[in-house]
Amino acid sequence: MPTTSAIRTWLTGVALLALPLTVACNADDSDENPFGDDTDGPQGSVCGTPEYGIELFMTGRVTDGNGRGTGGASVKLYDYAEQPPVVLGEGLTDSSGTFGFQATDITSIPDCWLTLLDYQMEATLGTKTESEQVNMDMWNAIQSSESMVDVGDIAIP
Repeated sequence: MPTTSAIRTWLTGVALLALPLTVACNADDSDENPFGDDTDGPQGSVCGTPEYGIELFMTGRVTDGNGRGTGGASVKLYDYAEQPPVVLGEGLTDSSGTFGFQATDITSIPDCWLTLLDYQMEATLGTKTESEQVNMDMWNAIQSSESMVDVGDIAIP
């Protein structure tokens, strides 16, 4: 049985192999580099200009298998596009299971949130950890010019 690390490495390799095909299939005839002059992104890519240093206030709730809030859980926002993954913010749940913390140094790449970025919210209680991808929640907040992201419930059964 392959290890989690081996599976993650394989999936990363598959994603990296698929990226040039995605860019090539979506390229246009424009001479303008959407990445700007200071990055090495491919010309004609469908990705927009990257925006760096975004700050968002992350909220949510950690629950048990029955939907009850769990206090004392550790919650972290990771950027898994970076290797090793980088923690962008963290907090603890209160007695009702809710959490809130400021996340910093977030990168936004318009039209490439599902191919180049990988933000995961990880909740840990004791020896149990659960992780959820939160790209769409974050992207929707940024597009709406909101500074707060509610990721909803994260269940730790």
